[in-house]
Amino acid sequence: MSNATKCAYLKVLAGGGGALMRHIKMFRAALAALVTVFGTCNIQAADIFVSPTGSGEKTGMNWSNALSCYNNDGWHVDIKNAIMSAINGGAEKVNVYFAAGNYSVTNQLSLSSITIPLTFSGGYVGATDGSFEKSETVTKVTRTKNLRFFAATSLSDFSIEDMTFSGGKYFKTSGEVQGGACYLSSSSVMMKGCVFSGNWLDGDSYYCGQGGAIFSASGSLTLSDCQFLGNYASACYYPHWGGAICTKSTTLLIDGCLFSGNYIKSSKVGGSGGALSLNGGVIKIKNSTFLNNYIYNDNTGNPMGGALAVRSAVRFEMEDCHFEGNYVRGVDDADYYSGCYFDDFNPADGVMTAAVIRCVFDSRTVATKSSGKNIKTKSDILINCGHLFMTNCLVLGARGGHAEMLYSVRAQRIAFPATASNKYVGSLLDLVCRKSAIFADCSLNLVNCTIADGVEYGVGGVGDDVTVDLKNCIVSGHSLTGVVNATSIEHSYIQANDDGSWNYEGTEKGNLNPNVVGDINWTGAPYYHLLTKNADGAITNGWFSGTFQSLKTAADSPCIDAGAPGSLGLDLEPYYSGRRVNIGAYGGTPWASKTSPLPGFKLIIR
Repeated sequence: MSNATKCAYLKVLAGGGGALMRHIKMFRAALAALVTVFGTCNIQAADIFVSPTGSGEKTGMNWSNALSCYNNDGWHVDIKNAIMSAINGGAEKVNVYFAAGNYSVTNQLSLSSITIPLTFSGGYVGATDGSFEKSETVTKVTRTKNLRFFAATSLSDFSIEDMTFSGGKYFKTSGEVQGGACYLSSSSVMMKGCVFSGNWLDGDSYYCGQGGAIFSASGSLTLSDCQFLGNYASACYYPHWGGAICTKSTTLLIDGCLFSGNYIKSSKVGGSGGALSLNGGVIKIKNSTFLNNYIYNDNTGNPMGGALAVRSAVRFEMEDCHFEGNYVRGVDDADYYSGCYFDDFNPADGVMTAAVIRCVFDSRTVATKSSGKNIKTKSDILINCGHLFMTNCLVLGARGGHAEMLYSVRAQRIAFPATASNKYVGSLLDLVCRKSAIFADCSLNLVNCTIADGVEYGVGGVGDDVTVDLKNCIVSGHSLTGVVNATSIEHSYIQANDDGSWNYEGTEKGNLNPNVVGDINWTGAPYYHLLTKNADGAITNGWFSGTFQSLKTAADSPCIDAGAPGSLGLDLEPYYSGRRVNIGAYGGTPWASKTSPLPGFKLIIR
C-alpha cells in the first residue's frame, strides 16, 4: 500500500462520520499516531514568489506579496532565507518563481547542502490573481559589482528555467578563477531555456580561469534549449579554459543549445575551448550549434579548440551538431591549433573513446587573417591520443593561412613540452602532462564521412604509432593531398592526382584500395549530395534535413551503392536503395540519394 493510500485510509478512519465513527471513536488517538508514523499527508511544495521591486508585504507568499530584489539583500539574503525557512519548515520541494523584469544584483547567491528538489523559474507576468501566465519579456539578472550570480555546492536536484544571466564578472588575484556567472560543485543541476550572455572572468597574471559563464566540478549538469552568447575568459600568463563553459569530472548533457561568439583572449599562453572546455567525466552533446567561437592569442602558446576541447573524458558522444566559423588565431605554429580538439594523455584511467555522429564542420566562412594576424586553425578536427570515431559527418573548407601543413581531420601522438604552464594543465586535469608521460594510443576511424574542399590536406595521421582508417568515405577537393599516412582505405572515393593516380601519401601499412573512380557528380558546396538519374532521387539542399527534389542527371554518381558489403544503414536508405549503402556522409541514412530504378521487364509464357 502506498503512503498516499495509507494516509487516505487513516483519514477516513480518524475523521469519518456515521456508523463507522461510532464504532471507532476510542481508537482516534491511536490512529492519529499511525498517521504520524506513516508520514504527513498531501505534502505540497513550498512556493516562493519574487519580483524586481516586490509587492505588498514582501513575504514571498504570492504574487501580491512578492519578495523584492531591488535592495542589496534581496538576491543573496532574502531569497536564500526564504528557501532555508521552507526547508526547515518541512517542505519536500521548493519552487522559486521570478516575475519578468530586470534584477540588478550586488552579491552572490550561495546555496549549499540542499537535498530536496529546488527550482528557479522565470518569465512570469506576476499577476495578483494567482495565475502562472508567462510574459513576453524575460527574467534577466545583471550585476552592479564584480560578482558571479550564484554558487551551488552539494545540491542534489537544482533546476533553473527561463532565466537570463547577463554581464556577470568574476575576478580574483589568487587561486583558480572559476565561473563568470555560475559556480557548481558536486551538484546535480538542470538548466532549460536559459540565456548566458556577456559573462566573463579574469585572473591576475599568474592564475588560470575556467568557464566564462559556468564552471562545474563533479556532479552532473544538463543544459536544454539554452543559449551562450559572447561569454569569454581573458588571461595574461596562464591559459584559460572554456569561454562559455568549463567542466571537470562532470556528467554533462547538452541538448538543443546555441554557442555563439564565445572566446578566450590571451596575451601569453593560449587556452582550451573557445566555447567548451570539457575535462574528464561522461559527456554527450546533441542537436546543438557552434557559431564563430574562437581563441585569440597574441603570443606563443598552445591554444586548442576554437569551439570545443575535450580532454581525458571517460566517454564522449556528439550527434546532430553544426559547427561553423570557429577558429584559433595565433602567432606560432604549434601542433594543437584546431577547431575541435580531443586528447587523452592518461591511459591508466582508460583510453578516451569519442564518437561523433551526423555532424557538420564548416569552416568556409573563416578568413585566413584577422586584424593582420594569421588564423591558425591547423585542423578542423584534431585527435591527440585517444580514439575518435566519426560517421555520417561532413568536414568542409578547412582554413589556415600559414605555411605549415593543414588538415581537415588529423590524428597525432605528440607530447606537451614540460613547461610551467603545462604543469598547471596537469593540475586542472589531475594528471601530469610532461615529456615523460605514458601516452594513450591514438586512432582515427572514419565511416561514411565526406571531407571536402580544404586548403591543403584532407585526412592525415602524424607519427608511426597512429592508426587512421577510412571506410565508405569521400575525400575530395584539397589543394595538396586527400589522405596522408592512412592505415587502411576501404570502398572510398579519394581525389585523384592530375595524372590519374590516387591522391594519398604514406607507407602502405594496410588495405589502401580506394576503388571508386570517375567524376564524383554531386551538388558540391555547401551540401555535397550525390546526383542520380532517378528523376526524384537526389536532395539538393539541407544537411540531414532536406527533401528529395525532382532533379535528374545524365549519370549516377559512382559513389551511389558503392559502400562496403554488409555496411550498416542499408535499411535506412530510401527506396530505391540498391544492395549496398552509398559512400559519403549521407550513406546509410534516410537522406541517401536514391538508386535508379531497375528497368521494367515482361514475362512471356508460351
